[in-house]
Amino acid sequence: MIRCVCGLDRDDCYRQQRRAESSEPCDERRAYHCTTCGEEPDERGHVLCEVCEERERLGITVCPDCDEPTHASESDDTGRCASCRPPVTRPPRVISCGGGLDSFAMLLGAIEGSYEVDALVFIDTGAPGDPGEWPGTYKHLDEVVRPLCEANGIEYVRIDHTNYPVRDARSLFAWHEQRGSMPMAAPGRICTSIAKVERFEKWLTDRYPGQEVEVWIGFEAGEEGRAAKDPNSGAGRKAKLGAATRRNVFPLIEWGLCRCRCEAMVRASGHPVPRKSACVYCPYASRGDWQRFAVELPDQFARVVELERNRPVTKHGKTLSIMDYRNGKPTMLPAYIAKPYTAKIKPCEVCGAADRATKATGCGYLDDNDTTN
Repeated sequence: MIRCVCGLDRDDCYRQQRRAESSEPCDERRAYHCTTCGEEPDERGHVLCEVCEERERLGITVCPDCDEPTHASESDDTGRCASCRPPVTRPPRVISCGGGLDSFAMLLGAIEGSYEVDALVFIDTGAPGDPGEWPGTYKHLDEVVRPLCEANGIEYVRIDHTNYPVRDARSLFAWHEQRGSMPMAAPGRICTSIAKVERFEKWLTDRYPGQEVEVWIGFEAGEEGRAAKDPNSGAGRKAKLGAATRRNVFPLIEWGLCRCRCEAMVRASGHPVPRKSACVYCPYASRGDWQRFAVELPDQFARVVELERNRPVTKHGKTLSIMDYRNGKPTMLPAYIAKPYTAKIKPCEVCGAADRATKATGCGYLDDNDTTN
């Protein structure tokens, strides 16, 4: 707002002049000063001096705190420059890390894009002596993910049996053993709910009580439908007093990164490529995954076979199986892995690759020539 030195808004002064049918300045003073620097105007009778008039033409303002010129596009609504304006507050930002390729692509994207990330959290479903994640997942977390977080000022958090047990059990597998239950493919994914979501949200509340937290979830481009129906977003749930609330975001979808592009991104970074993360006995695994499990981790596979065999029949007298339960007829694991498996070639609908990047699990890192789906 430009004011006359008398203190009135310039337009008010002009209105006074018009009312008085006079072209003279208002009665208080006979001249205007530059309202920015306070200097007398030049002989042209302009309200701004030449320097300030040029600054106005160029969109340059003067910061009221440090008196340094700054372009209007770089100042906030108070006219303060970037150095003087108060910092923008944001909610805590946490990467939910499963330990596989998608999670690692999110971490690399955050670092390369200079996103401020407060913590990366991995939730371990296993425990020493119990089946849990694949050995390659733990190896990649220890050898690559943790050092990368530390080098970039991101807190690395591991939730396991020592700090947040799976309810009253040391691991998800032990929880099933205690109850005579077993994992099965079904809506709701109880394994995810009790072994990951519950423990993660307890940690969120302990770390950020009462705050909204931005949680990064590694759903790929092409999984927009899955993201829209995400049952673990916290939406629709009544917030508990003092509990943290979560707002899930999906960076890979925003960045247009399908699994193929995630793999290419990791390879280009020079880091080893992690496989898909999952429990070794996941009911959503392929027959090929189960066959690798039986070969590469035979002792753990034997325990899962025993878990399946010891599962009591249902109240209707039916025997259940972890995999391939159809029309009331179970297929127990030894018989399930005995059948041949041929990986399906599926095109990527996002990047157009004729054979999309593999989701095969296994003990080691992903080989350059591994295309098994």
